[in-house]
Amino acid sequence: MTDNKEIKIAAVIAAAGIGERMNAGSPKAFIELGGKPIVWHSVKTISMMPEIGAVVLAAPPGWMEKAAKMFADEFPNLSVVEGRATRQETVRKALEALPADTTIALIHDGARPLATPELFRAVIAGAVEHGACVPSIPVEETVKRVRGGNVSETLDRSEIHIVQTPQAFYFESILEAHELAEERKWRATDDAALIERLGRPVAVVPGEPSNIKITRPADLKLASSLLPGAAHKLVCE
Repeated sequence: MTDNKEIKIAAVIAAAGIGERMNAGSPKAFIELGGKPIVWHSVKTISMMPEIGAVVLAAPPGWMEKAAKMFADEFPNLSVVEGRATRQETVRKALEALPADTTIALIHDGARPLATPELFRAVIAGAVEHGACVPSIPVEETVKRVRGGNVSETLDRSEIHIVQTPQAFYFESILEAHELAEERKWRATDDAALIERLGRPVAVVPGEPSNIKITRPADLKLASSLLPGAAHKLVCE
């Protein structure tokens, strides 16, 4: 930051996706991993970090009350909002629920249960210095652009990274970016892309290979292997 005012950090956890590719018949973030809902692991990690104040969980439509009851005893400082039809709309709604005096906003996918406190702290530090920061993993395989069933270009893999969450931003900037995105009908697959649309820099810190996003049943098996003793089943049936 450019001044000495107190830095107040808050977090959004996007957990409103249905997760159709999981074939679970229930929202993805609420499938059990290690005896707890997938999203519980992210909430637990964040709750162990005293530098993070407010935490807002965006739950699937129709699950707001259920999610609030699920976390009330263990995480009384957690607020729950109901998600929207898309991730982008969901994140914007959750950002609007953060305290107005927030300095740095963290945005994390509830489907990434294995992100460590060290990774959260790294992106926070990057955002404080640069305004926006994301974790990334360099691509190790050859990447080609394909059009119409044919290779049109081989990309320089040294410049290609896979981006993860948590991502961190100046709160005013990311809120502005989301509001403009709604107004101008911008669509992006992550929040940093909206900051990029404003022409502002986004810093990068090393991501974590274990910070996988659970999208398919095979990902849940992998996460289980990285979380000793984990087993999964549906909760809140």
